[in-house]
Amino acid sequence: MQWSKPKAPKSAADKAPSVLPVTAAEEPDGFFALLLNTATKDEGEDFLDYSFPSESKGLQAILPMKGVLLASCGIMMSAVGQAVNFFVFRSLDGRQEFKVSMRRVERWVLCIAPSLLLL
Repeated sequence: MQWSKPKAPKSAADKAPSVLPVTAAEEPDGFFALLLNTATKDEGEDFLDYSFPSESKGLQAILPMKGVLLASCGIMMSAVGQAVNFFVFRSLDGRQEFKVSMRRVERWVLCIAPSLLLL
């Protein structure tokens, strides 16, 4: 599947405010990987066991969503009786979306996502 690169706005006034701070133009071909531990943790313990690439602005933007990703797996499993394989999150203004593929591997949930996309 080919993604077209978005055109940059002509001026700062043309740029719509976005909920997600990174655009595909800034990280066009990047992928993010998160390894979330599903084992019960004490309050305050981090359940993110691994993330890549750590220096990515896009990854830093989606790290606060790690709890949403992990909780969504359990919610969908109980609602429909099947594991979630794919999610799409959209910004409030509808200009950006974040897609993630999720796979359960033993006690972890592996989340693989391409860079954020402009619609």
